[in-house]
Amino acid sequence: MIAARIQRRLYSVIPEEWEIFQTLAIAVPSRLGMLIPDLLVAPVQECAEADSHIPAALAELVVEVTSKSNAHHDRVSKPAACATAGIPLYLLIDRWAPEGPPPRSSASRRATSTVC
Repeated sequence: MIAARIQRRLYSVIPEEWEIFQTLAIAVPSRLGMLIPDLLVAPVQECAEADSHIPAALAELVVEVTSKSNAHHDRVSKPAACATAGIPLYLLIDRWAPEGPPPRSSASRRATSTVC
């Protein structure tokens, strides 16, 4: 429900040639694997031929909505992978962090945005 609301809002502000994906994985070579964000914003022309994934470097925005079972992964592992891959924006919707988001290094802070 939260991801759907964010997706509706994003359509009004992203460029026409970008798309919002809910099940498209991003390949993160430095982590030797794939991540599947709740929402992924990327240029359409770059994604036109991808069936299941795109290189992480093509992503413009990754959105994660934490649940109790994946909160640590969304707070720590995924932002680090996205920052390493050069993804400009990481939006974390975290209803399970009563004290707010964990502190980030200055390099990570430049590469990601975290919202509680």
